[in-house]
Amino acid sequence: GNQDWYVREITTQKKNDHGVFAGRNHVENYAQSYSVHKGGSAQDGASILALTKNTLGADARTGGVSKLRPLQSIDVNGNGQYDDASASWGQRNKRGDSVYGNGSERNGRFYHSNPMNDGWTDFDGWDDFLCVGHNNTKYSGNNDANAFVGAGVDLNLAYRRDGQNRNVLRSLAMGGLLANQGQLARADGSTSLVNDTQLKEAIVGHRNAKGTHFIPINCISQATRDMAQ
Repeated sequence: GNQDWYVREITTQKKNDHGVFAGRNHVENYAQSYSVHKGGSAQDGASILALTKNTLGADARTGGVSKLRPLQSIDVNGNGQYDDASASWGQRNKRGDSVYGNGSERNGRFYHSNPMNDGWTDFDGWDDFLCVGHNNTKYSGNNDANAFVGAGVDLNLAYRRDGQNRNVLRSLAMGGLLANQGQLARADGSTSLVNDTQLKEAIVGHRNAKGTHFIPINCISQATRDMAQ
């Protein structure tokens, strides 16, 4: 996949998807090697920059086999927990929430806050959410929500991508990588091998980091082979 899109980038043939970065001015899902955290900030090195292995997290869209919806990264109702549901799409102009789209008005998609964007919200088909409020939540069965996907995952476990049901093992599991471990890169340039428990601790640290985003962003863009259920 990487080579295919590289050829599209450097070719001199005149076609709409040729001669531009990755063929379409963005990285295709199957040409992306790692998970990139959209909330990483150089202002606070504790924030997560990238993961070398995929996670389950919360689905970015409802419908189908969607099992877990993203939660707010802020304590909206003041109960001391980060367990508040995403805000409705109509709340986005108030710029006071971290996740929007809790309703059919946005076709079931969840948009994350993005102060770097004029529209203040963003969504792409490869989104996933690592919400601190899901640290003690199961995605399905015995699978932790905020945990690395290993080769031992249920063969039939599926998740919801952008309007499609996808198989977790064939789409997200990375060959040769053991369960319960992966590499984590932080915004200060450090990298470390972490297990699922340490990943959850890093998610807490990311939520509490004092970065450039006044509302912590808990959204990542994942590499996926996008294989059907």
